[in-house]
Amino acid sequence: MAVGNSKTLAKFIVVTLGMFGFGFALVPFYYKICEVTGINSGAEQALAKNTQVDASRWVTLEFDANTNSGLPWKFKPELRSMKVHPGQLVQVEYEVTNTSNQALVGQAVPSYGPARAAGFFRKIECFNPIVVISVAAFTISFFMFTALTIFHFA
Repeated sequence: MAVGNSKTLAKFIVVTLGMFGFGFALVPFYYKICEVTGINSGAEQALAKNTQVDASRWVTLEFDANTNSGLPWKFKPELRSMKVHPGQLVQVEYEVTNTSNQALVGQAVPSYGPARAAGFFRKIECFNPIVVISVAAFTISFFMFTALTIFHFA
C-alpha cells in the first residue's frame, strides 16, 4: 500500500511541476500572439518601426467615449480634440467614473471613424481590463502612420 501511495505522490509532484513550468512558458507565448496579431506591439517595438514624423502636415483628431446606457459609469476623454503630426507618438487620457456603490471591471475597445482610417493607427499597448471603484484615469498611447491620406467628408 505504501508503494502505491509513493507512486501517486510522485505523479502529483511531476504534474504540479509541469503545470508550474507551463505557466512560465505561457508568458513568451502571450507576447508572441500579441506581436503576430498586432494587439500589443510594445512601445519599444512600435517606436523603432516608426522613427519619422511628418512635421509638414497636421491632423486633427477628435476623441469620443460611448458607453452602454445601462452601465453605471461615465467615460470621457480629457481632451475632445488634438492636432498632431502623422508619425508622432500621441497619449490621451480618459477618465472613468463609477456611479454605483461597487467595484466594476471594464475594458475599452477602440474604434475609428471613418472606418478606413483604422489602418493608419497603431496602438502601443493592449486595452487591458480596468477596475473602477470611484474614479480612475488611464492613458492610451498610439501613433498614426505617416502614409495617412486625406479623408474628405461629404
